[in-house]
Amino acid sequence: MPLATRLRESFPVAALHLLVSALLAAALAAVIFRIWYPPPYDALAGGRLLFLLLVGVDVVCGPLLTLLLYTRRKTRGQLLTDAVMIVALQAAALVYGVTTAWNARPVYLVAEVDRFKVITWEEIHHADFSALPADLRPGVWKSPTLVALRPPASIEEKNKVLFESLQTGRDYAERPEFYIPYNAQTATKVLERAREATALLTPYPHHRPWLEAYARAHKRSLSDVRYLPVMAREDWVAIVTPKGQIAQFLKGDGFL
Repeated sequence: MPLATRLRESFPVAALHLLVSALLAAALAAVIFRIWYPPPYDALAGGRLLFLLLVGVDVVCGPLLTLLLYTRRKTRGQLLTDAVMIVALQAAALVYGVTTAWNARPVYLVAEVDRFKVITWEEIHHADFSALPADLRPGVWKSPTLVALRPPASIEEKNKVLFESLQTGRDYAERPEFYIPYNAQTATKVLERAREATALLTPYPHHRPWLEAYARAHKRSLSDVRYLPVMAREDWVAIVTPKGQIAQFLKGDGFL
């Protein structure tokens, strides 16, 4: 059978397969971008790239295999074998993609001295969360939580974290036992280390319109606007209000 004739024959089946795959991808997108990686964490934690890879493998490859393998000349048994193989491959790719997105999802944004740090599930999945208040514990249907850090209770605890961080890289931000609510009191410490947003204008002049508009809207001068760097997969900064709350995230290296 000529290839063109075969493709015309298999196209309706492949199109139906593509539609079903696209609907499944849309349902996953709702979970990923509304719960696990809500904006701006879709950019901060790489959620967009993970989803594109997931869609590319799962939505494209399955229907493409159907387009190439389906033909009416095959027996029912042959068609069933092809369908089982395609679904198995697609399911395996889907499970792998969702598992990767789950492990890499951001669960906390930690106020760490002079910066905010995005903490993923992969970094702290081994931790014991039982001592945390219920509203600070991670959950399947829970978006990233903003938290602060308590100081070490003793010199022994401080030294323990110091030595372990040198060996494993796990500092205070990667230790949920140090998490406390981010409130007015803890936000005060953030404001003490916040930097003038005017420092962003030289390396990132394209942020000037937004920063000036923000300052005008809140009846403040541009020199009064403050920011802190954000440690994530990419370079970002967090613009903070006079009460220490995050007003906006902007792309850029806050440590310049």
